[in-house]
Amino acid sequence: MSSTGPMLSIDRLTLALPGEYGTRAASIARCLGEELSRRPLAGSAELSMLRVTPAPLPSGLSDRQVALRIADSIHARIGSETPAVGKQATPHD
Repeated sequence: MSSTGPMLSIDRLTLALPGEYGTRAASIARCLGEELSRRPLAGSAELSMLRVTPAPLPSGLSDRQVALRIADSIHARIGSETPAVGKQATPHD
């Protein structure tokens, strides 16, 4: 299946997870990739780095719930960094 809209490609992802979630990082990262692949993007851009505000992670969340919170933060930040379709974004730190 081919996609006609903007796509998200992440070359490197670094997650800093609190205590109980640290040992589940691989599963959380897989869930995060699945969640981000389902979300629509408003435009195309190339960003060399994107930092997001830490998502609040109360104790007892499932891997999918953690991934959803992180995906919300990433998607919101991408939306603030992505210009109209066809323009190149200027990376910010």
